[in-house]
Amino acid sequence: MLELLLVLVSFLCQPLSISGQNDYYCGPPMVNKTLGGCPSGWVKLESTCYFVNMYPYKTYADADNDCRDRFGLLMRIDSKVEFNAFSKLLDEQSYDKTEPFYTSGQLDPAVRFKFVWGGHSADVAAWRTEIYDFWIDEIPREGDGKPPESWGDRTFALLGNNGATWGFFLRNGTIPRPFICQADATALSAAIGSQRGFDYGVVGINNVRRSPCIQSEPANEVYFENTRAGSSATPPTAVFQCLAYGNPQPTYTWYRFGTNMQKTKIDPLTQTQYSVTNGKLTINQVESSRDSGNYACEAVNDLGAVMSRHAALKFGILPTFPKSSQETIERNAFQFANIECKLSDNSNPRDLFNFQFFYSNIAPETSSDIREVRPDFRSNLFVSQSTGRLYFSEVTTTDMGFYYCQVGVTVGVSTQEKGPNIYLKVNTGGGDEISVMVADGFPSNVPKSPLRGEDVQLECIGYGPITRYNQPLIYRWRRVGLEIPSKSRWGDIFKRVLVIPNAQMEDSGAYECEIEDGNRRTSGYRRLQLTINSGPYFVRRPYDLIVDEGTTQRFDCKASGTPPLTYAWFRGNNIKTELLDNITDLDRARFTWDVSGSQPYLEIKNVKPSDSAAYGCRVTNSYETIYGFAELRVLNFAPSFYKNPTSQESGLVGKSVYLPCDVEGAPEPTRTWRFKGSDLAVIKVMDQPDRKCPPTAKYCLLPSGKLQIQQLVAADSGLYSCVATNPSGSANNSVSLAVAEQLTFDFAPENRLVLVGSTVDLPCQLKATAANLDVNYMWKFENMEILFGRYDFDARRYELTQFYRPYKKDFGTLRISNIQYDYEGNYTCQAQTPLGYEERSAYLRVAGPPGPCAGVEVPSINSTVFNIRWRSGTSHQSPITAYQLELELAVNPGQWTVHSTVPMSEDIIVRERSNEDTGLRQAQVKGLPFYQQYRIRVSAINVYGVGLASPPSQVFVTVSGPPSRAPQNITGGGGKVKTLVVRWKKIPLAYQGGSNFTYDVQYRRVGDADWLEASRIVGKPMHIPPDHVETAIVLSGATNEISFKMFEARVRGASVKIETINNVETKTRLTGPWSDIIRLRSAEQVPATYGQVIGLEADSFYCFSVQLFNSAGDSPESSWRDVSTNKMWPTDLPTNVVVHSTGEYSSISVTWNGVRQQPNEESVDGY
Repeated sequence: MLELLLVLVSFLCQPLSISGQNDYYCGPPMVNKTLGGCPSGWVKLESTCYFVNMYPYKTYADADNDCRDRFGLLMRIDSKVEFNAFSKLLDEQSYDKTEPFYTSGQLDPAVRFKFVWGGHSADVAAWRTEIYDFWIDEIPREGDGKPPESWGDRTFALLGNNGATWGFFLRNGTIPRPFICQADATALSAAIGSQRGFDYGVVGINNVRRSPCIQSEPANEVYFENTRAGSSATPPTAVFQCLAYGNPQPTYTWYRFGTNMQKTKIDPLTQTQYSVTNGKLTINQVESSRDSGNYACEAVNDLGAVMSRHAALKFGILPTFPKSSQETIERNAFQFANIECKLSDNSNPRDLFNFQFFYSNIAPETSSDIREVRPDFRSNLFVSQSTGRLYFSEVTTTDMGFYYCQVGVTVGVSTQEKGPNIYLKVNTGGGDEISVMVADGFPSNVPKSPLRGEDVQLECIGYGPITRYNQPLIYRWRRVGLEIPSKSRWGDIFKRVLVIPNAQMEDSGAYECEIEDGNRRTSGYRRLQLTINSGPYFVRRPYDLIVDEGTTQRFDCKASGTPPLTYAWFRGNNIKTELLDNITDLDRARFTWDVSGSQPYLEIKNVKPSDSAAYGCRVTNSYETIYGFAELRVLNFAPSFYKNPTSQESGLVGKSVYLPCDVEGAPEPTRTWRFKGSDLAVIKVMDQPDRKCPPTAKYCLLPSGKLQIQQLVAADSGLYSCVATNPSGSANNSVSLAVAEQLTFDFAPENRLVLVGSTVDLPCQLKATAANLDVNYMWKFENMEILFGRYDFDARRYELTQFYRPYKKDFGTLRISNIQYDYEGNYTCQAQTPLGYEERSAYLRVAGPPGPCAGVEVPSINSTVFNIRWRSGTSHQSPITAYQLELELAVNPGQWTVHSTVPMSEDIIVRERSNEDTGLRQAQVKGLPFYQQYRIRVSAINVYGVGLASPPSQVFVTVSGPPSRAPQNITGGGGKVKTLVVRWKKIPLAYQGGSNFTYDVQYRRVGDADWLEASRIVGKPMHIPPDHVETAIVLSGATNEISFKMFEARVRGASVKIETINNVETKTRLTGPWSDIIRLRSAEQVPATYGQVIGLEADSFYCFSVQLFNSAGDSPESSWRDVSTNKMWPTDLPTNVVVHSTGEYSSISVTWNGVRQQPNEESVDGY
């Protein structure tokens, strides 16, 4: 019989993210209101609202106009803190990163090489220096030889992602793209006002009606079926859950979809295997031949009908193994191998299988010691989930034994199938050393066909020698043309697995893996083309429209996904959802739609109350089908202030105030304002080019109907009336305004210059007011609020910032401890009261030693004097007075010495032909020893001290020359007959002056005038110190006379490349034997001919002499003999000792890994 195994489903419906105008909400009324102080469709960061328009794309000019129509501007970024915060917001909201966004950034038409925020006021338009650090593209810069004119129409700064990080791209403005608007939250809320919701025109929250919306989508389910003889288990049931919200409560109908979107209604009355309960579909005794397919629920009430996503019911076969006998794999030691987990061909889907391998040194059926193979701790082992194989980068005799695999299912089946035993036999004979290489079929990815949102593993395994070099193989990854996604992590400590969590389509691309062995041989890069596919997901979905009769309305629908998507439009009335193409009574003169272009839409002209219904688009590809429905509600009623009766407002002298006129009515009422019985002459903001109230105007009417009164005075206090009128009637409402005296400061922050590392207090305190207002103080850095209680943006700064609270003389004072250079900027104190706020700003400049220089360059060197160049660092509020040059000799790494100090002068400035300062500085370097490798670095100096050093230059080599130092400490003596021993201290490498350095040795008899060249040098004594040289000279013409002669010698260093020899010489006198020593024999035979000294140190030099002694005293010392002790014995032990049978009665074979000789050990003579 057929037994079906139910497993836990992992394909859960992903929550909808905020994207563009899509604040999709499905729930009770009065919740879908302004989110966090910003209108629907906007997201808030600090006090600013942002509108991310993913669709439709627009050119720069059209995007700029669109933002102005929304009472904002294209976005600007004022600080590094703000950039990082907004980048984090974009990542959290999962916006599509394939296209960069238009911002207001553009090349400044007035100042060359500078960028500005177009359309913003002059005080914030210029880019701050730190913003230039976020460029990803190359841009015009001074001194690079590419003036702005050479960049053509690429003059706009777009915010985008290169796959690893957010930054700016330089593009033209004529191509339609997504864009980002920004607006002040308070001003935007005043301009737009409250938006229409389903409660618009409805009195009483319990009377608010709405068409259905899907709150919980049905999820995919997978069942595994295996045929097992004699099984009598009852097949399980499948359950799909669908939950919709609506008022009245929706009813549910389920459909099964076949090919070409043909749907079949499920009728539980006639199809007894189905049952439907409150949106839950239960399929009893599921069978693959009958029940596989896609299912969706339809929710209907009096106002409309909607359809859920299509949930797939899939079937698979649990992993099984073909019947086979035990297999043996034979390999030579230190060769590569792999063991396959051979499944039956019908086991599927393999992406849900998880492979494990187990090891035993004897047959597992009889073994009590079975261990799981753990590649995490063995660099030569790897279990590939993509191929189901166990790989050995090289096998050793310790790997010999029995293996078997076990396969489970990642979605929750608790039982696991065990594969047949495989015996790995490892021969000790060995063969040629294997070359490092990437295994066939790698790199590879798991799953094989990854989808957006899944965690993707990239695997790479290779073969190569490990034991010989006692070092694991080194794995390296790279992405062709792009950075590896910053969210990636390593799947094991050897970097054989690269994990890309929550993969997105922009993570697709070519990834390459390379392997290196302990001998620095590499495999070369092997490439994997990774493609992330995706079912459709909405970039912009239709949203609810509560509109006036007679207007033209449009629903937009835009989704992303791959393979390509297809669209269709539906209407859901109080009976069912219907494809618009199939509705026969549709007024096609008013209804137009498009599904073939790049911007699918549905447009309804001259809307009527009978058009009220749910409308939606269906988006599908081979992976998934989704629906996006929204309600169209057409209204017509007289104005009413029932929900917003008379109010009281307050303002401050010199400030602005917004008086509300929150009226409901359809069509939208026109509003007029009166004060003290007279009509006010108001300026409509929508008639202004910038959609703002002119600074000189007293009264402005905002689109929300609010009255904006500017430059308040005490006489503006009084009663104002708003009259609302539409074709169905009129209504009026009153607002009382009280104007209080303006706010002034007792103490306010002022511009200051402070020293780096100091503690700074910025005072802020309002003067007491007659109104006795409550005051709260808020501080901003570069227009970003300082969050004292959280660590959202810069934890380091918040830990160093203290806010005095509450209610003492320092109330409002901002303290910054240990101030650093990046704390420099504009600090704003905002004193907030219930009637308004007052701000004071101060710019904090941080002074100190200059910043590090950069770009130190050393040109080709062909003389003893040469120039170096560098770029000056930041002066930090004090002019640079000098530069300090430091040198590092290659033979003394890490030891930097000051070479010279170069005063700041006109001579070191590098200028262009136009006499413009290029920012480059240059100086002469001389007096360096010949033929040495150096690096040089530069530090700037000002009145505050020496700044940080620049990064070092590349290594450079000075020209060759004669040795600059003579040999020192020339001594001698102790030679054999006819030889003269001369010793001297080595000339350090830094003073040798060239390659092929040698020493010339000359000698003469004391009193002679001429020096003789040493013609023959013999021996190589081992007892001299390592920083000395010794030579033995054979004296020509010497006789065996029994006499001593006095000689003197001189030594000089020379290089074969040097034509003249340094004339600096050092002389010394030394004594050498000229004939054999007279041998004296005692009257009695001395019985002792040798002695033994113990406790000496290994690998050391000793000098020995021998004395005789008796009761009369000690004899003279013998001559001294030089002796060296041997190096140490082997300190390592042989490893991997294995005993093998030879098949002979009286012998065995033993193999082991030998030891490696260390520098302080004698060579191994045997084992």
